[in-house]
Amino acid sequence: MSQAAGRAGDDHGLAFELAAHIERCPGFAHTVIWAAGPWCPAYRTRRGQSTPYIDQRPVKSANLSDLSRHRPVHRPVQAYPRVAESPTFGSTPSNRIACRLRRTEIGMAAEIGQGIHYVGPAQPKAQVARLVQTGVVAATRGDPVSCHPSRPMRVGICAFWFNRGQGVVARQLRSALDELGHETFVLGRPTKESFPMPQDARTDDVWAQEGVTAASDFFVPADELVGWARERGIEACFFDQNYEFEAIAALRAAGVRTIGRFVWERFSDEHVEPAKRSYDLVYSLTRAEQERYAGMGIEAPYVRYGIHPEYFEITPHRVADPESFFRRRAGGSGREAGSSAGGSTQDLPSPSGAPTGRTGRAAEDPAGVVFHYHAGLLGKRKPFKEVINAFSATSEPELRLIVKAQIERRMKFLEKAVKKDPRVELVLEDLPTDVHLQMFADADVCMAPARWEGLGLHLYEAIAFGQPIVCNDDPPMNELVADGVNGLLVPSHPDGLANSGIPAKTVDVEALAAAISRLADPDLRAELSAGALKVRDERSWDRTVEDVAKLLA
Repeated sequence: MSQAAGRAGDDHGLAFELAAHIERCPGFAHTVIWAAGPWCPAYRTRRGQSTPYIDQRPVKSANLSDLSRHRPVHRPVQAYPRVAESPTFGSTPSNRIACRLRRTEIGMAAEIGQGIHYVGPAQPKAQVARLVQTGVVAATRGDPVSCHPSRPMRVGICAFWFNRGQGVVARQLRSALDELGHETFVLGRPTKESFPMPQDARTDDVWAQEGVTAASDFFVPADELVGWARERGIEACFFDQNYEFEAIAALRAAGVRTIGRFVWERFSDEHVEPAKRSYDLVYSLTRAEQERYAGMGIEAPYVRYGIHPEYFEITPHRVADPESFFRRRAGGSGREAGSSAGGSTQDLPSPSGAPTGRTGRAAEDPAGVVFHYHAGLLGKRKPFKEVINAFSATSEPELRLIVKAQIERRMKFLEKAVKKDPRVELVLEDLPTDVHLQMFADADVCMAPARWEGLGLHLYEAIAFGQPIVCNDDPPMNELVADGVNGLLVPSHPDGLANSGIPAKTVDVEALAAAISRLADPDLRAELSAGALKVRDERSWDRTVEDVAKLLA
């Protein structure tokens, strides 16, 4: 580094927060250079062009004394890409760019000092290096900065578009892309005809959005997929759990960037090579997925999935600190509860007035502790028998279990369980989104054992609502749930394999029953609920938006 650069760092020793207009899109190289004094040009160049060009937007003035950030950085800049002048400084509403002092992989923050200071990507080129060597550029290499794309792209999403985990993730992904300023389009796949709950792309409830096209079939023909993308000018397309490799390869050959994600319980060795041919990029939403794919030879960037803001629109309504059998057993006071399980003939009220479905008899004390079990389609992934058996093995009469599934299935076992234990309630229908989320939010505990999980969207919902979670100590559940922090982790035992060959794990019934009884303690629930809210803050949706931006960079 030049002497001028060294003096600049010594004189100021200031890292700074910079909001800048940075075009990040396929085919561009990017740099930003900050000049001391009242002007702050942001430099860029289009790949393949030797002639610099200038963005004519006016430059806002900046005062060095106003840019103080108390985190000095002192590592030398090396070489960086060719630059061209593009004057922009400050946070502008239009570009949704926030270059903050965060550790990401997009760029590097520079120090303030005399001369010109560099902020740009970590892959160097020779031209700026020469500027550094000659003393024209005085910069230090600092913390990476976070940059969102500013050039609007036309982005497609091909996925389910109804009330299943894949559909919800697609809808939330679309909101992230919208937040980044892109124009988005959805090709909603229907289910297979053999699916337990056949559905087409929905046009009601939260699914009533513009730019949604219903695909003709679960197996979308290549000409339909390519035609849909061509008519809308789509530049990149996201796919979720899509194994139509020939059609996706045709789309890629047509010049569309293809980005895919698979759940690890379905993606196996036979899919590796066709996926590499079809997708420009495969990403992961859990560390378990990422590690598995790495072992298969696929580098799958990890997107830090966060708590979507839509959940903050739901306000949980719970009985504050209900008197319980637990308190009386511990020597506290409390009103006399009803009889033990099986001794009452009164039905418990359903939270939020939601449909109750089939329900058993209830304990007389309505101020119960509600466990919500999201049973989905009551398939192999959900150990609903073990969950209900563990719950019924508990003795606390104030405990309640809501088994929420989207369809009526496995009814022989479920109806028998309801008759046996009056504390169990069945809600077996595909509820409107707001009703489902309100009923879930009103519960005290999220019951979440699973033989395997893809993402476990209900875990994110529970964290958003500040609920303790009880589940088995297996990935990816234990990526979100820390024992004694925001939930209780329960041991499990091997129970066969999922379709992809990953091990299935079934929760230990006795250990689960013990954990359920522990959660009758309101003090423990309060402690774990506070932990859930801390996890919610750590799992900010902003991080998800940042990582989605990187997938398009």
